[in-house]
This record gives sequence, C-alpha cells and structure tokens, in this order.
Amino acid sequence: DGEALDRLSEELLILTEALRTEIRLQRLYEDSDRPDAAEAARRRVRELLARQRELIGRIAARVRKTPVPPEGRVPGTARGVGGPSRRLGPKPVVRQELPEAVRLGLDWLRRHQDEDGKWDCDGFMKHDGGGPLCDGPGFARYDPGVTGLALLAFLGAGQTHRGGEFAGPVRQGLRYLKQIQDPEGCFGDRGDRHFVYSTAVCALAMSEAYGLTGAPLFKQSAQAGIDFLVKAQNPYLAWRYGVRPGDNDTSITGWCVAACKSGKTAGLRVPPGPFDGARAWLDKVTEPEYGRVGYTARGTGPARTEAMID
Repeated sequence: DGEALDRLSEELLILTEALRTEIRLQRLYEDSDRPDAAEAARRRVRELLARQRELIGRIAARVRKTPVPPEGRVPGTARGVGGPSRRLGPKPVVRQELPEAVRLGLDWLRRHQDEDGKWDCDGFMKHDGGGPLCDGPGFARYDPGVTGLALLAFLGAGQTHRGGEFAGPVRQGLRYLKQIQDPEGCFGDRGDRHFVYSTAVCALAMSEAYGLTGAPLFKQSAQAGIDFLVKAQNPYLAWRYGVRPGDNDTSITGWCVAACKSGKTAGLRVPPGPFDGARAWLDKVTEPEYGRVGYTARGTGPARTEAMID
C-alpha cells in the first residue's frame, strides 16, 4: 500500500504540472483572441481537474486504508506475449552491498555532480577543491548525454531515487533530465548536431529508472523519449544525426536500440519499427564472410581520425 500511495502521489504531481501548463495556455489564447484554441484549452483543464479529483479521492482512500475500485490489468504483466504471462514493467531491485570499486566510482560521480543535477563536461574539475584537479574536460554541449551516462552507472548498480546510498544524486540527475526535455521528447539543445545521441542515452536512463521503480514521475518522460527516437528513425532503416536525416550509422543506432529495448522491457509503448529497421541496417552493413560490421556502410572503418584508427 505504501508503494501504491507513492505512485499515486507522483502521478498527482505530474497531473498538477500539466494542469498549470493548460491554465497558462488558456490565458494565453484568451489574450491573443483565439476563441477556438481557448475553448479547447478550457476543455482540457476541465478534464484534468476531473482526473485530479479522482486521484485525490484514491489517495485519500489509500490513506484511510479503505478498498479502492479495481484499476484494471495487474501492473507489470502482459497476456498473450511469449506465453500466458510474460513479465513486463518495473523490475525488482535487489538491494545488496556494493563492491568497493563500484562504490568508489559512484562516489566520485556524486562529488562531481552540479547542484542542478547535471554532470558538467567542461567544468567538473571545479568540485575538486584544494586537491589535485581532475583532467580531461570535454564540451558543454554534451552535458545531457554525459548526465545520462552517469545516471546509468548508478541505476546499473541498483541505486534509485527511492533508496540506496546514492538516492540523492539519482533524484537530482533525473530531475535535470526532465527539465531539459522538450515537448516532443528530445533531451537537450537541438543546436548540437549530435542531439539524437544525447536523447538516446537520456531516454535509456529514464527508461531504466522507470523500469526499476515503476514511478509514474518517470514514465511520461521515458515514453516521450522513446516516441522521439521512433520519430527520428529513418524509414525502414536506422538513425544518424537529426530527425530522419536519410543517412545512418551503426554507433548511434546501437544506443537507440538499447533505449527502445529498455522501454519495451519496462512496459512502455514501443512499435516494431525500431527493431526491424535496425536489423535491416545491420544486415546491410555486415560483411557476410567475416561478420565485420561497418560504421556508415559495409566495409567502412570506425568513427576515428586516420591517425587514431590503429
């Protein structure tokens, strides 16, 4: 019951945020003399208010420990997929003591996280204090993707926002990702030509967070990220830079497939297109004799400068 109450409360927070947005839109449309748009916004506000009242009632019922109406299908199961009952949705988190090397690595990440939740690619050294500075600064435009990678390290060790030694950094990092996600589901600034890379990594992190906890707070963001990746995929093939750019590469495709697979395992809506297209691309760029997979075409080398390939 405690976990169910937690989920309902998080869903109410999401709903309240959406309600505030619709009210602002309603006022904006009214001020701009757009009666049709204003009426549509008012209708959505009424629907959200009704849903809000329903959620508050269910939360109150949980608090009073009185029975609530059935909520439909049992969460985390899907009938007719791979047998009578194939497990989908949130995965159980097994709490265990972290190996010392893992704990030290996660502690380094914790100490180099910014207050707003991100990991700063070109400024992480500012957290080193009076000791020797860490080296290897990167580029600021990759903050979203690197933040997603850091979160995957925590989540892979079973650390979530709900518990564990590093619940705080995980919570802050996921909050940052939600804040930089646009309405279409893209994470970060599209001014960087590699933004689909960042979105794939962030969508993977958000899907893992939802899959581990079942928190509705992350479900909407994870689903939006997956939806954006589906939209960005080239028809019947794979991904590269931008939305349906026409060319493909194996590197970014791997990240996009990983995000879609994680979303599917967590019970999110993922059509077959991402997997069918990626399979078609890999068939196209794989040398049949040796199994070597090309980067942008069959026989092409890795994404490295010529001087670094060896």
